[in-house]
Amino acid sequence: MSPPAGGGDSRRRDRVVVGVAAGRDAEVAVSYAAREAAARGTSLELVHVLRPGTPRPAGTLEEAEVGVLHRARQVAAAEAPLVPVTSTLLGGPPAESLVAHAESAGLLVVGASATAPTDRWRPESLSTVVAAGAGCPVAVVPPDAGHTVIRRVVVGLRWPPHEDEALLEEGFAAAERWHCDLEVVHAGRAQGSRRDPPTPRGHDPGWVPGLTALVEEHLVVPRRRHPEVHVRVDVVRSSPAEALMDSVGPGTVLMVSRTSDGTPGPALGPTSRGVLHLARCAVELVPVRRMHGPR
Repeated sequence: MSPPAGGGDSRRRDRVVVGVAAGRDAEVAVSYAAREAAARGTSLELVHVLRPGTPRPAGTLEEAEVGVLHRARQVAAAEAPLVPVTSTLLGGPPAESLVAHAESAGLLVVGASATAPTDRWRPESLSTVVAAGAGCPVAVVPPDAGHTVIRRVVVGLRWPPHEDEALLEEGFAAAERWHCDLEVVHAGRAQGSRRDPPTPRGHDPGWVPGLTALVEEHLVVPRRRHPEVHVRVDVVRSSPAEALMDSVGPGTVLMVSRTSDGTPGPALGPTSRGVLHLARCAVELVPVRRMHGPR
């Protein structure tokens, strides 16, 4: 690993790490990461991965002046001039190298493809491999997110919600540092006879007696930790991915727990894949094991 080019500590456990490549997609991700670092009061690390077989530039990183990293530093400085920035040059498979390097980071940010929107959820795509395998939360930022100011945080709550404590803490903390509202969404379908007519989708907090109250019970602790955050709870009769897409818009950060599809090795569940495929806002995936251990 090359020595850092710039101030700050590239090994801080709360640092924000962003994967840097050529093109506008990466610049959008760098801009988002710089704003996150500023809001968190931490440092930003720009990481560029040389693919296997690519010659490594001679000299130090400063002397090499790797083009993509130089441009990324300009973008970060313009977005958040007071944030300490370091640059790191790695070699190896891009996704796996980013995952290993950012293991102890507070957040890992990657861009999503603008030219092929479906690339972001294909099993072999960089954003999918990173989101599935990282030990820290991962934000996947599509080009549509641009330089939008964060005005709302939406958290997709699973059931049972006791497995989502890490997600709720991330959501409350994000709403607090962005000074915005938090919406907690739980989606499901009522259990009934197969002969019953299809139940229409919609927002209906009373469709299961007491369900909203049960969700509220799991918000007691984070509400105490973040008393300034205004929270709305929405229980929705729908599939999770559809409900979450109905809840997001410009200026939204969508947060979900990283779920598995049950296959061997790191993989994303259907809701995680669905929101990555459909969302036009930043999507942050929070690994459950940050509080509960591997699953």
